[in-house]
Amino acid sequence: MARAHINPATLQWASTRSGVGAADLAKTFGKPPEAIEEWFEGSSAPTFKQAQVLAKRLRVPFGYFFLSQLPEDDLPIRDFRTVRGVDLREPSINLRDVVTDVLLKRDWYRDFRTAHQETPVACVGRFSIKSPVGEVAEDIRQTMDFEQKVRPQDRSQFLSTFVTLVEEQGILVMRNGIVRQATNRPLEVEEFRGFSIADRMAPVIFVNNADSSNAKVFTLAHELAHLWIGEGGVSDADLTIERGNSDAIEQFCNEVAAELLLPWPELEPFWNTKSESTRSGSRVLPGDSISRR
Repeated sequence: MARAHINPATLQWASTRSGVGAADLAKTFGKPPEAIEEWFEGSSAPTFKQAQVLAKRLRVPFGYFFLSQLPEDDLPIRDFRTVRGVDLREPSINLRDVVTDVLLKRDWYRDFRTAHQETPVACVGRFSIKSPVGEVAEDIRQTMDFEQKVRPQDRSQFLSTFVTLVEEQGILVMRNGIVRQATNRPLEVEEFRGFSIADRMAPVIFVNNADSSNAKVFTLAHELAHLWIGEGGVSDADLTIERGNSDAIEQFCNEVAAELLLPWPELEPFWNTKSESTRSGSRVLPGDSISRR
């Protein structure tokens, strides 16, 4: 029977990338793990039919197995994800596939807007990370008439109304908790909460729909801040990140999101009624979202 002389290094790379190891593949093929390990080592080779199953199981193109060098597999947008300042593991295959799928939809959206002679979305890159947090938040608030159209909504309508107003600006908002329509491929909130693509002609925000309702609202606001400063990327949108321990852009977008959702003028009267013992000597400044959590 003809054998597929695949590159064992590529097989090892695909296995690590997908999180499917030799033990898992042994169950797939009904073989002892030692037989699969021989494929990994290159001392044995699968049949062409087995190699095709391998490609499907590991979610890589079949042709990848015959490359002499490992394929480049960098995440195509900037990765801001951290937990307490520590970089997370390599992006999962699910995250990579979601980003790839959204980029394809972004391309379609760009073509659609171009064909209809739409102009670039003015809010993308309107500010920079050097801009005052309050000014950026206020511009988002005014652009979408947030106080009149979103703030009065009850909990059940708040997010959907927020999304509608964002999309009215020409920003495509996508929400999903799985990879495309694959119910067996859930997205992990622990890995990422959302990402944005700061394309002036076709800006996109993706929100991980597996998250809680409140977290999705904050993620949407956080990713809006990314677009307003023209810096897209994958985020955890985690308000618990301590100052100085996270990427400066993530910190900035956290603060803008908090200022948008809970403006300092509204919070200050409540804050000022707190006792000194409750505050423990901390000082809160306008725009300082981390101190207000």
